[in-house]
This record gives sequence, C-alpha cells and structure tokens, in this order.
Amino acid sequence: MKFIIDRLREPSTFAGIAAFLAGFGLLGFTESDWNQVFGAVAAIAGAAAVFLKEGDGGDATDS
Repeated sequence: MKFIIDRLREPSTFAGIAAFLAGFGLLGFTESDWNQVFGAVAAIAGAAAVFLKEGDGGDATDS
C-alpha cells in the first residue's frame, strides 16, 4: 500500500494516467481541446520555471 501511495504523490503518475486514458479516448477531448490543455500546461510550467529556485545540481555520488 505504501508503494501505491508513494507513486500517487509523483507528478509523473498523473501524467501517465492521463496519457493512458487519452490513448483510449476515455477523456472525450478533441484535438483542439488537447492543444488548449497542452498550451495551458506549457504556460504554467514556464511561469513555474521563472519563480522556482533551482537545486544545487549535485547528485548522490558527490561527497
């Protein structure tokens, strides 16, 4: 159960679920609707990139 909860907290899980449902046409969006959705997501990601602080760039192997 912890594994499932941990996965649900990751943004990639929601992206995967949306892609899965879209692949089967279960969301009922037209191509124009998807263009609007992706445009809005790109705008939000761009705004977040301006305001969010970047990490230190180090990886786990650095001492």
